[in-house]
Amino acid sequence: MIVLMACLEKAGGKDFATLVQEEVLFPLGMRSARFSKTGVPLGAVPTEQCPWRKKLVVGEAHDENAFAMGGVSGHAGCSARERCGEDR
Repeated sequence: MIVLMACLEKAGGKDFATLVQEEVLFPLGMRSARFSKTGVPLGAVPTEQCPWRKKLVVGEAHDENAFAMGGVSGHAGCSARERCGEDR
């Protein structure tokens, strides 16, 4: 998925998060779904007390690889409200 993400960015000429929002999420009416870049958390419920980050993870990538990639990855990092399909 990480390699596919890089290919999509190159072919689409935009960063992965923007491509996913414009081509997948928005057309499906999922306006609250988005990627949270590292250091810019979304309002969300906590997912874990992370021992290596030394903090409670809230609204940012739970996956360590996605976190290391800036919070946006082809395999993790996208979040949405519980009923995001009702965003239409």
